[in-house]
Amino acid sequence: MIETKYINITKEEIENKLIKEIKNLKTNKTNNNILEPINFPLNIMESQIKYLQGFINTAKSRVQIRETLPDSFHKFPLVIFKPFGKLLLKILNVLFKDQREVNNNIIGALEESVKLNQMLLEEIKKVNLHSQNELSKMALNFDLLNYNLDEKNNQVYEKFNHLEKRQEDLFYKTVYFQGDLTQQKTLLNWFINQQSEKNINKDNNDEQLSPQKEYKYLDSFYLALENKFRGSRADIKNQQKQDYFSLLKDLNIDASNVEILDIGCGRGEWLELLQESGYKAQGIDLNDIMVQECRERGFDVVSQDGINYLQSRSNQSIKLITGFHLIEHLPFPILWQLLSESLRVLKSGGLVIFETPNPDNILVASRNFYIDPTHRNPLPSAMVKFLLESIGFVNVEIVNLHPISHQNIEGGELANRFNEYFYCSQDYAVIGYKP
Repeated sequence: MIETKYINITKEEIENKLIKEIKNLKTNKTNNNILEPINFPLNIMESQIKYLQGFINTAKSRVQIRETLPDSFHKFPLVIFKPFGKLLLKILNVLFKDQREVNNNIIGALEESVKLNQMLLEEIKKVNLHSQNELSKMALNFDLLNYNLDEKNNQVYEKFNHLEKRQEDLFYKTVYFQGDLTQQKTLLNWFINQQSEKNINKDNNDEQLSPQKEYKYLDSFYLALENKFRGSRADIKNQQKQDYFSLLKDLNIDASNVEILDIGCGRGEWLELLQESGYKAQGIDLNDIMVQECRERGFDVVSQDGINYLQSRSNQSIKLITGFHLIEHLPFPILWQLLSESLRVLKSGGLVIFETPNPDNILVASRNFYIDPTHRNPLPSAMVKFLLESIGFVNVEIVNLHPISHQNIEGGELANRFNEYFYCSQDYAVIGYKP
C-alpha cells in the first residue's frame, strides 16, 4: 500500500478560515494595512500530488504484460529455466491476469484521485486569491472609514474648542460688565454724596475726585485682564503648589493662627490652596471686585493698601509673606518700604516669597510684560536679590520658574544660546529669610 502525508482540506475549513480572518480584521483595525493571505499549505499539497503521481507511474509500468523474462533469469540457478522462457511468461500472464486487472483498477482510481486533488488545489488557489483581494478591499474601506471618523472627530473637536473659547470669552465679559456696573453704581453714589456735600458747604466747590477713587473704575477691567491672560485658577493653583508648597513644611506654621499674609491676593488662588491644605491665611488687595470675589469664596481678605496693613501689624507676628506678580507694579521707594515692613513683621526664621516676570526671557521683557498696562518696569533678578540682602534678609535666592522648554530648538551651541534667551524661565521668585 502507498502511504502519504497528504493534508485534507474541506470547504468548511476554508469558510471558517475566511470568517476568522474577517473577525481579526474587525477587532484589530490598527493592523488593517498588513493583511496576510489565507495560509493553506498549498506547497505541501503540490509536492504530495507529484509524489503520488510518481508512485502511479511506477505501478503502471509494473502491471504491463511481460514479454521478456526478468533479468534474474539470466543468473544461476534460474538460468536453467531460460529455454522455457516463453512458456513461463504465458503461464505467469494467465495466473496473474486477475491481479493485473485489480491493479489496473487501483491505478485508475488513484489517477482520478490525483485529478480531483489537482482541481481542488486550483480552486483553493482561486479562493485564496479572491480572499486576499477582498481583504485588501476591506482594508481600504476600513482606512477610508477611519479617515472619515478622524475628520469628523477633528471637526467636532474644533467646534467644541470654538464653543469653549466663546463661552470663556462670554464669562470674562460677563464678569467685566457686572463689575463695571457695580463700580459705576459706587461712583454714582459717591458723586451724589459729593454734590450733596457741596450744596451744604459752598466752600467745597473746588473739590475734585480723590486720587484713591479716581482709578477704581478700572477694577473690573483688571479682573477681566487677569482672567484673559493670567491663566485659569486651576492652572495657577497647580503651579503654586508645585513651586512653593515644599517651603511651607520647614516653617512649622501654626495652622490654628493666621501666620500667612498674601499681599495683592487677586483672585485668591494661593489663599484657596492654603485653605484646602489646612492653613489659615489672610489676603490684601486694593481691587474691590477681586476682594468681593475672594470673600464670596470664603477667604479672609481685606481691602487695604499693603504697606498700611503691614504698618498696623506688630513686630514678629507673621511667619510667611507672599506676593505673586506684585512688586513689578510698585515704584522703587514703595517697593523698598514694602520689603522693610515685611522684614519687621516677620518672625525669626520667617520667609518672604515674591514672584515676578523674568526679564532674562526676551519674549517676556519685550512683549509679555506689557500686556498688563499697570506694570511699571521689569525687575532683573540680580537687582531684586541685592535689594533684599541690603534690607536685611538672609539666605536670599532666586528660583527660576515656568520655562518654555517644549519650544526649544536643536542645533548646537547657537541653538542653545537662542533657547536661553527666548525660551528660558518666564518668571522667577525671590526668596528671603529673616535672621
